Amino acid sequence: MSSSGSAPLNIMVMTEGCEQQFEQLKTHLETCVGANQYSIYPLSTTTYGSPWQSSCKAVLIPAEVQPSDWSVLDAYLNAGGCVVSFNSKWNHFRGFPYPVGISPGSLIQVKLFLDPTSSPFYVTSICNEEDATSQEGITSDSKVLAKAVLEQEDAVTMAISVKGVGMMCYMDLISHNAQCDDTRSLEDDAPPRRDALRQLLGTVGINCSDQPPPPLSLCYLLASDKNLVEQFLQKAIASGSLRNDIIVGKENKVEIVLRDGRGGLPVDISPALNHIYLLPHPTDGELIGLPFDVTVYLSHLQTKILGRTIIYSPVIASTQTLFTGNIPFTESFPAELGTIAVASQQMRGKGRTGNTWISPQGCLMFTLLLKLKSQSRLASHITILQHLVALSFVDGVKSLKGYEELDLRIKWPNDIYYGSKEKAKKIGGVLITTHAMGNIVTAAIGCGVNINNAYPTVSLNSCIEVYNKETGSSLQLLTLEPLLATTVKKMEDILHEYENNELDKLLPLYYHYWLHGSATVQVEGKEATIIGIDDYGYLRVQFSDRKIATLHPDGNSFDLMQGLITLKSHN
Repeated sequence: MSSSGSAPLNIMVMTEGCEQQFEQLKTHLETCVGANQYSIYPLSTTTYGSPWQSSCKAVLIPAEVQPSDWSVLDAYLNAGGCVVSFNSKWNHFRGFPYPVGISPGSLIQVKLFLDPTSSPFYVTSICNEEDATSQEGITSDSKVLAKAVLEQEDAVTMAISVKGVGMMCYMDLISHNAQCDDTRSLEDDAPPRRDALRQLLGTVGINCSDQPPPPLSLCYLLASDKNLVEQFLQKAIASGSLRNDIIVGKENKVEIVLRDGRGGLPVDISPALNHIYLLPHPTDGELIGLPFDVTVYLSHLQTKILGRTIIYSPVIASTQTLFTGNIPFTESFPAELGTIAVASQQMRGKGRTGNTWISPQGCLMFTLLLKLKSQSRLASHITILQHLVALSFVDGVKSLKGYEELDLRIKWPNDIYYGSKEKAKKIGGVLITTHAMGNIVTAAIGCGVNINNAYPTVSLNSCIEVYNKETGSSLQLLTLEPLLATTVKKMEDILHEYENNELDKLLPLYYHYWLHGSATVQVEGKEATIIGIDDYGYLRVQFSDRKIATLHPDGNSFDLMQGLITLKSHN
């Protein structure tokens, strides 16, 4: 099934709620399809109700997974979806017959027919080709994709088409077989197995890549004033959070990198998804050649507080979980630092409601720490913050000379779009995570916008190129460093305006960029008109009987671009 618009496609992995297995399989799949090709999500019978089908490229069913309800996958496949099973025990799918008579055994080498030059890889069970192809219901377009190296009559992988694309693979997704006592190491078999997996997935239209994911990198901590970095270190030490140069959080640990007596760096730095290495005061030489020029960003920054202390990493798990996964680390930054984390690439980028944000180079990706007194207007209306952040980016770009007519828009509650109505395409979004300590509310403001990439979504610069062609203009393409400085400055101004005035002062500007003015939607089968947002940023709709419903973004299911709302709370 294809997704609508320019949204990136997802690969769903059937894991029946086993989070550890999913993370292992996700990491393995990323070596085959590339970390920035698809978003990879878990799927189980308990999450069938979520709207996943329209943006799903394929459902993968690993070995040993036995869903209790096949009917949803059956309907998905027959509606044109793609299901790939790596389960050697699965021999039944209603309306989708598979060969039976599989017998587990010792490791046997097989070779794909798709590429005569491919290396053999091991599988742990086979099915006789004659038995397989004689099964009732096997269609004429079925084909053998691999056979045993020594016994040519034995097929181990079959491709069978119904209305969608289905494939039964008698191999494991990853190299393991706890029941096999063969002394040969399946880990040595990993490279040809990955090659085989790329070829198999390619037959069902999944774009694969032989480029390995980039290694995670060091994080650099610097500021417009070096004393700001020292304030962080002193507070971390004083609070007791920094022990043996490490600050430990719930999801990650941050290790402060110390130089030797000659100013050199340790040789044993090995960043991991949950182990971040942070280097304070990097030298100019250490910053040369990095994808994001921190010095250019700081030279353009005109804020009083926000963004003046920066953590930059070329490749990180997530700028959001850097803070949200380590509260002691986050609490070590005084409010007056206005700390921002920036990455050129994320391996585990975060979106709303657990979604993944695909984060290749060329995207503007940052998380900014905002510390508020609990009695402040913004802290007591914290849900309005995501709207103000989206407004900051859109108004920041459109405030640049010559860029005023770019058709940047805001989609409720937290998305940034280019174009209006049916031509609107998503280019970015906002994610806010908060926690409170004492009388301080800390908001981790995450934002990601595609500036330069043709994939996974349309990019802002490609929209500028189209605008130039259509209008005869010659606007320069935007670069990340000045654009980030402009966004953070606009955010500081808008937040100050909100704190010192009512929301009503900002609403005309917000509605000017809004995609939903006077739009009609279907709410539980009833037609309603969108009339705006309330003081907390919740959506307000009015029915024909003049009754008004206030809808919370986390309490309802929305597809505003299709005019559909599933109402879960109605005031």
